[in-house]
This record gives sequence, C-alpha cells and structure tokens, in this order.
Amino acid sequence: MSTGQPYDLEFRIVHRNGDIRHVRNEGRPVFDAQRKLLSVFGISQDITERKNAENALRNSEEKFRNLIEGSRQDVVIGFRNRRVLFCNQASADIYGYPAPQDIMALTNSFYLIAPHDRDRLREIRETRFEDVEPPGVSSSRACA
Repeated sequence: MSTGQPYDLEFRIVHRNGDIRHVRNEGRPVFDAQRKLLSVFGISQDITERKNAENALRNSEEKFRNLIEGSRQDVVIGFRNRRVLFCNQASADIYGYPAPQDIMALTNSFYLIAPHDRDRLREIRETRFEDVEPPGVSSSRACA
C-alpha cells in the first residue's frame, strides 16, 4: 500500500458466529503531499458462495478425472474433425500406444480403425451428426 497503487485482495475472515468467510477487498490508498497515508478508499465483498462453488466444481472435476483416468474401459472424447481431445490410459493400452498423448497427437482418429471397417464407421458417424439413427445400430450401443 505504501506505493500508492490500487490493490485487489482475496482472503478469509472469521465471522462473528465462527464461520470462515471469503472476502474480496479492493481499493486504493490516499496520501498527502508528504506521502503520509490519509485514508484508504475501497470496498469489501463476501465471495464465500463463489469460492464454495469453485471448490465444488474443482472436486467434481477431480472425481470425474479420477474415474475416467482410472477406468479400465477405453474412453475417448473427440472432435467432429476426428481429432482426439482426450483419451485415457486404457485407450492407449488397447490401441498399443505408450501414452494417451500419443493418440491425441494423431491428426485423424480413423488411423486407429482397421481399414476394412473405416467406411462403415464413417457412415455411422456422419449419420449420427445428422441426428438420424444410424442404419442397423442402436443409439445406446453406437460408439463410433
């Protein structure tokens, strides 16, 4: 504060009832001509709900990540352009790659499919993106 610069801080406080609350405090100091602190203009805002929501989201994401990464099932999330956004270690193991990053580095996930199955899977994928039931495939079982 001695620099005269505005500040923006987040910290915890103990509420009168004993609860821990998260507070955001921002403001700026005001000095006289001799650089003596006269006052501080600022605001404080209770951000406890936001922090709790952020923590809940972080915990949920961690549980999801642990579930997916620890799964022995192949999990692949990809883009419509056939790039792989995410896959777990089980995917790498099934396809014979050392690490998921090796699969994610592929420019086309169809390289993972045997050549004689590519046309059939391409048709299923294209039909799926048109919101039409693929021929001969139940939507609960399709995984192309």
